[in-house]
Amino acid sequence: MVRSNGSHIDKSKDTSQQRRLAANAWAQGFQSIALPIARKRIRGQDFVFGLRILIVARIIALLILMICFGVQPARAGQIEYPQVIHTQYEAVDQKTGGHFVLWSEREKIFYGLDQKLFPGARYVEITQVTPSVGSITLTYVEVRTVGSTTSDYLYLAGNVRFRVSGMTLKSSNFPAGGGMTPNGQ
Repeated sequence: MVRSNGSHIDKSKDTSQQRRLAANAWAQGFQSIALPIARKRIRGQDFVFGLRILIVARIIALLILMICFGVQPARAGQIEYPQVIHTQYEAVDQKTGGHFVLWSEREKIFYGLDQKLFPGARYVEITQVTPSVGSITLTYVEVRTVGSTTSDYLYLAGNVRFRVSGMTLKSSNFPAGGGMTPNGQ
Protein backbone atom coordinates (compact mmCIF):
# COMPACT_ATOMS: atom_id res chain seq x y z
CA MET A 1 0.00 0.00 0.00
CA VAL A 2 1.25 3.51 -0.82
CA ARG A 3 0.62 6.67 1.21
CA SER A 4 -0.26 9.98 -0.39
CA ASN A 5 3.31 11.24 0.11
CA GLY A 6 4.69 8.24 -1.76
CA SER A 7 6.01 6.15 1.16
CA HIS A 8 5.01 2.56 1.67
CA ILE A 9 2.94 1.29 4.61
CA ASP A 10 3.96 -1.93 6.27
CA LYS A 11 0.51 -3.41 6.85
CA SER A 12 1.72 -6.32 9.01
CA LYS A 13 3.21 -4.01 11.69
CA ASP A 14 0.18 -1.72 11.69
CA THR A 15 -2.38 -4.51 12.22
CA SER A 16 -0.31 -6.23 14.93
CA GLN A 17 0.03 -2.94 16.77
CA GLN A 18 -3.72 -2.31 16.48
CA ARG A 19 -4.43 -5.83 17.74
CA ARG A 20 -2.13 -5.28 20.71
CA LEU A 21 -3.87 -2.00 21.54
CA ALA A 22 -7.31 -3.61 21.25
CA ALA A 23 -6.30 -6.59 23.45
CA ASN A 24 -4.78 -4.27 26.04
CA ALA A 25 -7.92 -2.11 26.10
CA TRP A 26 -10.15 -5.20 26.41
CA ALA A 27 -8.09 -6.51 29.34
CA GLN A 28 -8.45 -3.27 31.28
CA GLY A 29 -12.25 -3.49 31.44
CA PHE A 30 -13.96 -0.12 31.98
CA GLN A 31 -10.98 1.77 30.56
CA SER A 32 -11.64 0.44 27.05
CA ILE A 33 -13.56 3.59 26.21
CA ALA A 34 -10.91 6.04 27.35
CA LEU A 35 -7.77 4.12 26.35
CA PRO A 36 -7.85 4.66 22.53
CA ILE A 37 -8.42 8.39 23.06
CA ALA A 38 -5.56 8.57 25.57
CA ARG A 39 -3.16 6.64 23.28
CA LYS A 40 -3.85 8.99 20.37
CA ARG A 41 -3.11 12.00 22.59
CA ILE A 42 0.05 10.36 23.97
CA ARG A 43 1.38 9.87 20.45
CA GLY A 44 0.38 13.40 19.61
CA GLN A 45 1.12 16.22 21.99
CA ASP A 46 -0.40 15.79 25.48
CA PHE A 47 0.52 12.90 27.79
CA VAL A 48 -1.21 14.51 30.81
CA PHE A 49 -4.56 14.63 29.02
CA GLY A 50 -4.44 10.87 28.50
CA LEU A 51 -3.74 10.24 32.18
CA ARG A 52 -6.64 12.47 33.17
CA ILE A 53 -9.03 10.49 30.98
CA LEU A 54 -7.83 7.22 32.54
CA ILE A 55 -8.31 8.60 36.06
CA VAL A 56 -11.80 9.88 35.21
CA ALA A 57 -12.70 6.49 33.70
CA ARG A 58 -11.56 4.70 36.88
CA ILE A 59 -13.54 7.09 39.10
CA ILE A 60 -16.69 6.61 37.01
CA ALA A 61 -16.26 2.83 37.12
CA LEU A 62 -15.83 2.95 40.91
CA LEU A 63 -18.93 5.12 41.33
CA ILE A 64 -21.00 2.77 39.18
CA LEU A 65 -19.87 -0.23 41.23
CA MET A 66 -20.62 1.59 44.50
CA ILE A 67 -24.11 2.52 43.30
CA CYS A 68 -24.91 -0.98 42.03
CA PHE A 69 -23.58 -2.97 44.98
CA GLY A 70 -23.52 -0.48 47.85
CA VAL A 71 -27.19 0.51 47.92
CA GLN A 72 -29.39 -1.74 50.02
CA PRO A 73 -33.15 -1.41 50.46
CA ALA A 74 -34.39 0.13 53.71
CA ARG A 75 -36.24 -2.34 55.87
CA ALA A 76 -39.18 -1.26 58.01
CA GLY A 77 -39.41 -2.43 61.60
CA GLN A 78 -42.10 -4.86 62.67
CA ILE A 79 -45.22 -3.37 64.22
CA GLU A 80 -46.03 -4.93 67.55
CA TYR A 81 -49.59 -6.01 68.27
CA PRO A 82 -51.91 -5.40 69.98
CA GLN A 83 -51.81 -1.66 69.23
CA VAL A 84 -53.40 0.34 72.07
CA ILE A 85 -54.08 4.09 71.86
CA HIS A 86 -55.26 6.00 74.95
CA THR A 87 -56.55 9.56 74.62
CA GLN A 88 -58.18 11.74 77.30
CA TYR A 89 -59.92 15.11 76.86
CA GLU A 90 -61.24 17.47 79.55
CA ALA A 91 -63.65 20.36 79.13
CA VAL A 92 -62.22 23.86 79.27
CA ASP A 93 -65.24 25.03 81.29
CA GLN A 94 -66.27 22.29 83.76
CA LYS A 95 -69.72 23.89 84.37
CA THR A 96 -70.92 23.91 80.74
CA GLY A 97 -68.77 21.06 79.43
CA GLY A 98 -67.43 20.51 75.95
CA HIS A 99 -68.86 19.20 72.68
CA PHE A 100 -68.12 15.63 71.66
CA VAL A 101 -69.52 13.97 68.50
CA LEU A 102 -68.80 10.34 67.71
CA TRP A 103 -69.47 8.66 64.33
CA SER A 104 -69.66 4.90 64.06
CA GLU A 105 -70.63 3.58 60.63
CA ARG A 106 -73.86 5.58 59.99
CA GLU A 107 -74.69 6.45 63.57
CA LYS A 108 -73.84 9.72 65.37
CA ILE A 109 -73.68 10.14 69.15
CA PHE A 110 -73.77 13.72 70.50
CA TYR A 111 -72.63 15.23 73.80
CA GLY A 112 -72.92 18.97 74.43
CA LEU A 113 -75.27 19.78 71.55
CA ASP A 114 -78.12 20.89 73.83
CA GLN A 115 -77.88 21.25 77.61
CA LYS A 116 -81.22 19.48 78.22
CA LEU A 117 -81.18 16.72 75.60
CA PHE A 118 -77.45 16.20 75.17
CA PRO A 119 -75.55 17.69 78.13
CA GLY A 120 -71.92 18.75 77.70
CA ALA A 121 -69.09 16.34 78.41
CA ARG A 122 -66.89 17.02 81.44
CA TYR A 123 -64.25 14.56 80.24
CA VAL A 124 -63.89 11.89 77.55
CA GLU A 125 -61.51 8.96 77.69
CA ILE A 126 -60.99 6.96 74.50
CA THR A 127 -59.15 3.63 74.20
CA GLN A 128 -58.66 2.13 70.74
CA VAL A 129 -57.31 -1.42 70.45
CA THR A 130 -56.18 -3.20 67.29
CA PRO A 131 -55.61 -6.85 68.34
CA SER A 132 -53.73 -8.12 65.26
CA VAL A 133 -52.80 -7.36 61.68
CA GLY A 134 -55.91 -6.75 59.56
CA SER A 135 -58.34 -7.06 62.46
CA ILE A 136 -61.16 -4.65 63.26
CA THR A 137 -60.35 -1.85 65.70
CA LEU A 138 -62.20 -2.02 69.01
CA THR A 139 -63.01 1.33 70.62
CA TYR A 140 -63.96 1.91 74.26
CA VAL A 141 -65.27 5.38 75.16
CA GLU A 142 -66.01 6.71 78.64
CA VAL A 143 -67.94 10.00 78.75
CA ARG A 144 -68.73 11.87 81.98
CA THR A 145 -71.39 14.52 81.43
CA VAL A 146 -71.79 17.76 83.38
CA GLY A 147 -75.01 16.81 85.19
CA SER A 148 -74.11 13.19 86.05
CA THR A 149 -71.98 11.49 88.68
CA THR A 150 -71.64 8.28 86.64
CA SER A 151 -70.06 7.85 83.23
CA ASP A 152 -71.57 6.64 79.97
CA TYR A 153 -69.64 3.73 78.45
CA LEU A 154 -69.67 3.07 74.70
CA TYR A 155 -68.23 -0.10 73.14
CA LEU A 156 -67.76 0.11 69.37
CA ALA A 157 -66.15 -1.97 66.64
CA GLY A 158 -65.03 -0.88 63.19
CA ASN A 159 -64.29 2.60 61.90
CA VAL A 160 -64.93 5.21 64.59
CA ARG A 161 -64.34 8.94 64.16
CA PHE A 162 -64.92 11.74 66.62
CA ARG A 163 -64.86 15.53 66.82
CA VAL A 164 -64.03 17.44 69.98
CA SER A 165 -64.57 21.15 70.67
CA GLY A 166 -64.44 23.14 73.88
CA MET A 167 -62.13 20.50 75.34
CA THR A 168 -58.37 20.17 75.71
CA LEU A 169 -56.20 17.11 75.26
CA LYS A 170 -54.97 16.05 78.71
CA SER A 171 -53.12 12.81 78.01
CA SER A 172 -52.23 10.59 75.07
CA ASN A 173 -49.72 7.84 74.27
CA PHE A 174 -49.04 9.12 70.74
CA PRO A 175 -45.41 9.99 69.93
CA ALA A 176 -44.57 13.68 70.41
CA GLY A 177 -44.63 16.01 67.42
CA GLY A 178 -47.76 14.75 65.66
CA GLY A 179 -50.18 17.19 67.28
CA MET A 180 -51.83 14.40 69.30
CA THR A 181 -49.98 14.98 72.56
CA PRO A 182 -50.62 17.66 75.19
CA ASN A 183 -48.34 20.70 75.02
CA GLY A 184 -46.96 20.05 78.51
CA GLN A 185 -45.56 16.59 77.62
